[in-house]
Amino acid sequence: MTDQELHGFTLLKKRPGYLKETFEKSFDISLTNEGKKVIPSIKNDEQEGISAITAEILNSGKWKNEKFTEIDVSSPVRSSVMGRTHPLTDIINEIREIFVSMGFTEIEGSTIQSCFWNFDVLFTPQDHPARDMQDTFYISNLIDENIDPNISKQVSNFHTMEWNYDWDIEKSKQTVLRTHTTPVTVKYLSESKLNEGRIFSIGRVFRNEKMSYKHLMEFHQIEGIVIGEAVNLRDLMGLQKQFYSKLGLDKVKFWPTYFPYTEPSLQSMVYIDKLGKWVELFGMGMFRPEVTQSVGITNNVLAWGGGLERIAMIRYGLDDVRELYDNKLSWLRVQPICPL
Repeated sequence: MTDQELHGFTLLKKRPGYLKETFEKSFDISLTNEGKKVIPSIKNDEQEGISAITAEILNSGKWKNEKFTEIDVSSPVRSSVMGRTHPLTDIINEIREIFVSMGFTEIEGSTIQSCFWNFDVLFTPQDHPARDMQDTFYISNLIDENIDPNISKQVSNFHTMEWNYDWDIEKSKQTVLRTHTTPVTVKYLSESKLNEGRIFSIGRVFRNEKMSYKHLMEFHQIEGIVIGEAVNLRDLMGLQKQFYSKLGLDKVKFWPTYFPYTEPSLQSMVYIDKLGKWVELFGMGMFRPEVTQSVGITNNVLAWGGGLERIAMIRYGLDDVRELYDNKLSWLRVQPICPL
């Protein structure tokens, strides 16, 4: 209490009816070390019974006919650190449940992909900067000869007409660590010839980038695909809003952008109340006909996707994406299993 508060308190005490002063006494009693030593030798007839549950007591059924001693709830207990899943795994499982609740089926694929599926089928020209060594991890001495000639002919025609260059199938046979999960999706579509449905994937992707507070060389990507005859961009925006809403993100906006294999294309942003600002998240769009027709899909294909780690950073209030992989026990042990 400050001197000013004490002075005001004294003045009010002099005026009847403003303050009521009462006094209470309390006692804190605890055993000394000597007292704790003699506890085992003290026997209380009224407290006889089972004081600890053991396997022998449970298996023999002795507990059915015996009384249990009272438990001293004030006694200190030994602290223990329980094992749990990594917070990033928790978010992956949560997002997987969200997709399933929205009627999606999960697909998986290899992390090593040919340039044909990683780039060419996705209408990325062979001289595109994203295919340079500066952006992509190429696998040396590993060539994928298993390229469908019918699909490659379609891809070659589309590249030649659109980009006006001679498409080289030998470059398509080179292999890379996938730079996104979309080659898995398109390859699945070419094999299943799915013309109606919803599929999603969550997997690791690789980019030859410098590590920083917002960039990793290896991270997770989320991707959702909807195939249907009448689905359109408005449906895609609605699905994206529904997806974000299930993550607790209700303020969403979109604006036009460019991606090589979708047209029209949109970028989405969500408003983060804790940060007080808009944050860019997923890209989205409708697959170009050059992509779908080359793999034998005739209906519209809606797609959206992006980095999972960015959602994790928002969820756990992190400013540096590398903190997710530092494995600091002091941070991991205090993370709630169901964060708000």
